[in-house]
Amino acid sequence: MAAKLCKANIGTRSEPRACGNPIEGGTLAACKDHRKTMIPTGSPGIFYRGGSYVTITRHRGKQVKSFHRTLAEAREAKGDRTGSSRHAPQTRRPFDVYAREWVASYQGRTQRGFDEDTRAAYAIALTRWAIPHYGSTPLRDIDRESVNALVAKLQRQGLSPASVRKYVAPLRALLSDAVGNGHLAANPALRLAVNRKARKGDESERVKDMTRAELAAVLATVPEGRDRLFFETLAGTGARISEVLGLDAVDLVDNDGRYTLTISRQWYRGRLKPYTKSANGERTIKLSPELGRKLWEHCADAVGPIFATRSGERLSARNMARVLERAAAKVGLHVSPHSFRHTHGSMLLAQGWPLTDVAHRLGDDVQTVAKTYAHRLRDSERDLSFFDELGNGGNAVGNATPSNSRKSADAQAGAKSA
Repeated sequence: MAAKLCKANIGTRSEPRACGNPIEGGTLAACKDHRKTMIPTGSPGIFYRGGSYVTITRHRGKQVKSFHRTLAEAREAKGDRTGSSRHAPQTRRPFDVYAREWVASYQGRTQRGFDEDTRAAYAIALTRWAIPHYGSTPLRDIDRESVNALVAKLQRQGLSPASVRKYVAPLRALLSDAVGNGHLAANPALRLAVNRKARKGDESERVKDMTRAELAAVLATVPEGRDRLFFETLAGTGARISEVLGLDAVDLVDNDGRYTLTISRQWYRGRLKPYTKSANGERTIKLSPELGRKLWEHCADAVGPIFATRSGERLSARNMARVLERAAAKVGLHVSPHSFRHTHGSMLLAQGWPLTDVAHRLGDDVQTVAKTYAHRLRDSERDLSFFDELGNGGNAVGNATPSNSRKSADAQAGAKSA
């Protein structure tokens, strides 16, 4: 068997010449003089060095080496790092350039398309946080570690978990779209978990829903007339404030004293959008007799917005929030317009409404409602006394052993067969 010879190049790059000396034991392709020399294997980016195969790649502008026992392992590692073993080629385009082009042309991932207000919010979030964080880093070099570092940076700024998720959402959408377009092999922000622990001193101030007494106290301090009816509508429908602001007189229908309200649009940041926030948002709901009557009298024969200024313009969400802030302060509460929505949902569940019906009134899917109001479902009082009535002849369950129950069932089956 011919001796293996050293493959190290002792010539020039244009005129290579192999060393030719016998290789030293324990090495793959080097003599004793070239044990630490990087010797090409013929596979791009993979070299012999001593007794190992070495792969060389670049990550976030830096050279990265990894050592492997076999050529097959080295090729697999090289493919995983560069994406050459995957069907999706990964782009080397700088993140800042890619992000600005993406947010300007993104069309969304659903049939509803992508709202221009959301596009503006995405652009602000990317410009403020993600672009400074990644800069000109190649898109393909963004990994889970760097995404977690961005989340940690946001949390160190004292942002709430909800704010962190809001600022990370554009990055997650960008990376997901890049995967779909073949620019990335995988989304490093997929199933990203954000610490839900609230900021210190913040949880006690944040009230998601009110008790009946608190709701009555807040409504009683709101000025009578249009403003109080506005918040009574929030409380009696569970609608979002943008949906109530978007209501027109034609949405209210009187069917012989049975009032219904159709929610199909929203007034958001000074613009009327002919659709609701979610796919389940468009709905027609029943109103309580008193609320329906008040709204009907308020609208009379009017056309246009149900809640409007003296000049006929729709109310401002910010102005109504100020009205509520002043009213709630008088009774020592810290609530927002969205608190009425949570209060409505909680009260319906307390009354025994099915999740499907609650989801319909709120314009949400059942999974979202179940997740949001899980604490109410757990804390609700349930009557368990019916277990005591399951025994034979009305006896308590504890008085009927499994064997006795089985004998009773067998006896009944025998009587039927006879």
